Amino acid sequence: HHPGTVAFLDRNSRKFVAHMKFLRGTALDPFARSKDRKLERQLIAEYQTVIEETIQQLNPDNYRIAVEVAAYPETIRGFGHVKQKSVQETRERVAKQQVALRDEPNRQHAA
Repeated sequence: HHPGTVAFLDRNSRKFVAHMKFLRGTALDPFARSKDRKLERQLIAEYQTVIEETIQQLNPDNYRIAVEVAAYPETIRGFGHVKQKSVQETRERVAKQQVALRDEPNRQHAA
């Protein structure tokens, strides 16, 4: 293939996908069953659970940690294996923060 042809097709396919964005999240979404999209839906459910647990434990002593936990979706980047690695690292970090969230009042009062 000629490089100009590939660039033309790539540019037009991106425009087409951009115009079809309204299908996202509907039954007609062609990517709805992709691994990344399934993972994104799973992450939303996980986030809701983490936030509910965080709110139940929230107090002035652990507020800073709670804010960090609430911001964790901002740390997930990429697609495919890059996203998988990012999710794994973020889950590990959130698990540690949740332990710290529970322990923070105990550390403050033990000192």
